[in-house]
Amino acid sequence: MTVEDGNLPPLANLLAPGSRAEFTAPATVGLTAEASDPDGEIAQVAFYVDDGLLATVTSPPWTAVWSNAPPGAVLLRAAATDRQGKSTFSMPTPVQVLQRPANDLFVNRSKLSGISATDSGTTLNATVEPGEPPVAGSSVASIWWEWTAPTDGRLRIQPGPYDRFALYVGDEVNALQAVPPRDQNPLGPPEPTDYLVQAGRTYRLAGDDNGETRVLRLTLHLTPANGRFLLPALLPQDALRLTLLAYTGSRLVIESSTDLVHWSPLSTNVAVEGAVVLDLARTSNVPYRFYRGSRP
Repeated sequence: MTVEDGNLPPLANLLAPGSRAEFTAPATVGLTAEASDPDGEIAQVAFYVDDGLLATVTSPPWTAVWSNAPPGAVLLRAAATDRQGKSTFSMPTPVQVLQRPANDLFVNRSKLSGISATDSGTTLNATVEPGEPPVAGSSVASIWWEWTAPTDGRLRIQPGPYDRFALYVGDEVNALQAVPPRDQNPLGPPEPTDYLVQAGRTYRLAGDDNGETRVLRLTLHLTPANGRFLLPALLPQDALRLTLLAYTGSRLVIESSTDLVHWSPLSTNVAVEGAVVLDLARTSNVPYRFYRGSRP
């Protein structure tokens, strides 16, 4: 080595993280370097993410923290500078920050609504939270949904191939109570599982793919305990509100009768968010009036 100014360059080596290490966003990445100077002292060590300066440290230990690291592939380097101002960069260390699913964490669970819903998700890069209950006894990372029952009834969860789901109540991931299935096909997934649910209660749903496909497909449908009509609601000025549960987007003909034999059509409606809502004027000239909904 030829040194024109008589000052030997310092030495720098990035010890951590290791080459090709993987993290899950938003990640906290600790960086540790070693630095020495063969003919003097180290004045500072600077840490870089790609070409951007992350931190400068002026005394050992030569460490830094990269907080809230976003998804992507980057190169990490450390640069040691001696007291004469000469610097040396370490070899670049490639690392990968992975994008976790949007509903990976319990607090970020996806919202479902209505008597029927269909959704999909991925467990790719999902993590296991502290206290997270295992789905079907497995420690595979799960993703989360939330659904509130619009009425009492039987909830059927239909999984996709290899998928597994579990239903819970509770507000904290480490204090959830499993809802026991009412009926469960002994063959397991992808056969459906039924649960009894209560009106107004919010349920948490966890799913994993048993490490198979990384893609989950979820379909749920609620069969009301008292048929398909919810209890009517009394409105001001003697009006009556009827709510008929139906698949979102489906068309229903609403009919009325006073004797359950002769039916008269009232309107044709399209279900929105799992229901058709109909406001009717109350009548006093008949003792009873019955309503029904059917597809045209």
